[in-house]
Amino acid sequence: MSLDVYLDLPVDSGNPEITAINVYSGNITHNLGKMANALNVFDLLWSPPSGCKAKDLTSHLARAISELEEYPDYYNEFNAANSWGTREQFIPWLKDLLEKCEKYPNSIFHSTR
Repeated sequence: MSLDVYLDLPVDSGNPEITAINVYSGNITHNLGKMANALNVFDLLWSPPSGCKAKDLTSHLARAISELEEYPDYYNEFNAANSWGTREQFIPWLKDLLEKCEKYPNSIFHSTR
């Protein structure tokens, strides 16, 4: 099982059926849920509030990345025993998401489980 995340940029296309374009999609294992919870980003990523904008995530993502890099021994404790969900996998995924959030700050963030 995994988490799928999306950034959709609202557009005024003149077509009522096209209100946004997807500018990013990402996928990560649910095995990182405990680590995300320890980083206080689980709810934000797994159950974002309706209408959550990318710019609302940037400080949380930056802090989580900093924590993972600064305290590897602590966060390695949350690595999945089967290696499907490790700190080493989570860091680049979060960095990629942060980069896209900074590039498209007014995009709408949502996720599905």
